[in-house]
Amino acid sequence: MIKGYSVLLSSVLIFYSCSQGHPKEKNVQKEIIEAFVSNESEAEEGSAFIEKGNVSFQNKFDAENIIDWTIEYNFYACTSCQLLPYQKNVNQCITDFLGVEKYKGELNRSFFERILKNLDAEQRQMNLDMEYPMAYDMNATLSIEENENRVQLYLQQYTFLGGAHGQTEVKYVQVDKLTGKTLSLNDFISDKTKLNKLCEPYFRRQNELPKTGSLMDHGFDVEFSCNDNFYFEKDSLYFFYNQYEIANYSMGVFEFGVPLSALTSILKRKP
Repeated sequence: MIKGYSVLLSSVLIFYSCSQGHPKEKNVQKEIIEAFVSNESEAEEGSAFIEKGNVSFQNKFDAENIIDWTIEYNFYACTSCQLLPYQKNVNQCITDFLGVEKYKGELNRSFFERILKNLDAEQRQMNLDMEYPMAYDMNATLSIEENENRVQLYLQQYTFLGGAHGQTEVKYVQVDKLTGKTLSLNDFISDKTKLNKLCEPYFRRQNELPKTGSLMDHGFDVEFSCNDNFYFEKDSLYFFYNQYEIANYSMGVFEFGVPLSALTSILKRKP
């Protein structure tokens, strides 16, 4: 595959002048840098392609808080054609994950820039009446992986909007190329009860938990069950659990994989 690279560098300086009660927010400079961008391939004229790139925003909140916000993105684009149903669904999944329904419009570089600029405006508005203003933080990675009959999305976002700590969310999405629909675990597995029974030993072993006994005796909020946040890699099926999903924040995230060869009796669709 031939990859084409282009370098775009543009800087937008935005100055803020605020009330006398907030001297830290006077003359704050913002800069958006569009960094290296590469397309997955040199697409034929009239065909869609995966647009890849990133945008950064230097949040110079004050002298002690200078934080780089970043979004590394993939999305489907086409300058002279209509996207296919599965490509439209993938782009919509990205928009929904970022929680930016209010920023209507086609996905492009400006769309992601606007997310960061609007977050900065929301940050400063929120801090106007706070005794101790706080600097927000944000980064995201939005990745598309294609195979013969399916698209796998990896969506990750970290945000800190005040409080005791930030929050990271990871989401995997499977989209069928033929129908354009999002696929659930039930589209791949015929028996969820049997799946849980087959997978639990892998979950316990890979997370260094006892082979038997209640998980709730080891700090978990629930007993074991496979969730719908799954992905495929190297002939294995993996599950990912975000913070707070099955245990308290301090226990972190949980992830484990099961060889597809161990699931042949209940695997009803080839990944």
